[in-house]
Amino acid sequence: MKTGDSKEETDQARKGWLEEFLAGKDHPAPERGNSRAGALLAVIKALVNALEARDHYTSQHSAQVTVLAEKIAGTLALPPQELYNIAVAALLHDIGKIGMPDRLLYKSGPLTEEEWKMMKRHPDVGAAIIGDIPLLEPVAKIVRHHHERWDGKGYPAGLAGGDIPLGARIVAVADTFQAMVSDRPYRPRRSPQQAAQEISALAGSQFDPAVVKAFTDSFWGNNAFLPAIL
Repeated sequence: MKTGDSKEETDQARKGWLEEFLAGKDHPAPERGNSRAGALLAVIKALVNALEARDHYTSQHSAQVTVLAEKIAGTLALPPQELYNIAVAALLHDIGKIGMPDRLLYKSGPLTEEEWKMMKRHPDVGAAIIGDIPLLEPVAKIVRHHHERWDGKGYPAGLAGGDIPLGARIVAVADTFQAMVSDRPYRPRRSPQQAAQEISALAGSQFDPAVVKAFTDSFWGNNAFLPAIL
């Protein structure tokens, strides 16, 4: 989002970016028919619109996480199918927040321990929402596990290391970085440089070291790394 843009300009830019993003996201598997791929994109767009209607901040955050996750995945030179799954999972990683109560989503201060326990259900809720949609089963796994930690101290399953889907490890880094550089009612934003340094410091504990290296290579080696889409 550019400084000085009105909310209307910001919303229009986000919608334009979403249309462009989805237009370039045909399912890469050659056996998928055009009609089925088109139907899938319509479902993805409907889910994004539902999230936008429920919580504008979460929708905007998810769009920015998608840009970052695609850059990290591109640096790792992943195959087209995996790139597709990661991009869609990043866009939908917080879809489970649709099922969270208003008092959690719109709270202006830190969550209580009990509220935090409830909020930690959102990856499971999100995976349940999209898990039965044809072609999105791999995406659902990424959504479910994007809050796991490399050291096994994450949630919901406490997976560690390589047991965490690679896409989830990538989305975790992108999600955390974007949250750090965003203003929240209960804390100020960090600078991109501060956030990148904190991500690097968490390699091997919270994050996959190889994913962090791909992130830092992209960040420090590309002046246009931070998205200006919203």
